[in-house]
Amino acid sequence: METFKLWAISLCGATVAAALFKLLTSDSAVSKAVNIFLSMFIFLYTLIPLENVFSQEVTEFSIETDKYSYNDYYLQGCEQIVMTSIENICNEIGVSVLSYEIDSYIDDDGYYCVNKMNIKIDLTEKSEEAEKKINDELGFEVTVY
Repeated sequence: METFKLWAISLCGATVAAALFKLLTSDSAVSKAVNIFLSMFIFLYTLIPLENVFSQEVTEFSIETDKYSYNDYYLQGCEQIVMTSIENICNEIGVSVLSYEIDSYIDDDGYYCVNKMNIKIDLTEKSEEAEKKINDELGFEVTVY
C-alpha cells in the first residue's frame, strides 16, 4: 500500500510539472509539440509502474549495511571491470576465458590492489601472449594457463 501511495504522490507531482510547462508554452509556436510530449509523458508515467503490479515476479529491495561495507561493493565493481577488460583482451587474441581467480583488496588510500591473478584460457599455447598483452595493457602481473 505504501508503494501505491508513493506512486500516486509522484504522479500528482509529474502532472503539476506538466501543467506548468503547458502554461508556459501556451502562446508559443511549439505548444502543440510540448502538449503531445507532456501528454505521452504522463500516460507512460502512469502505465509503467502498473507493469510491476501485474507481473508475476516479486521484487524485494533491502539494504543491509551490516553485511557489506562500501569497500566490498567497490572491490566487487573493480574486479568486474578488470575481468571485462581481460575478456576483451583475450577476445582480441582469439582465446576465451574459462575461469579466473583474483586475490585483491582496497588499500587505506582507496586504491584497488591485486596480489595475485590466475586466468584459465581455452588455448594454452597462447598463454604467454595473453600474459604479455594483459600486463602491457592493464599493468597487472597475471598467470595464464
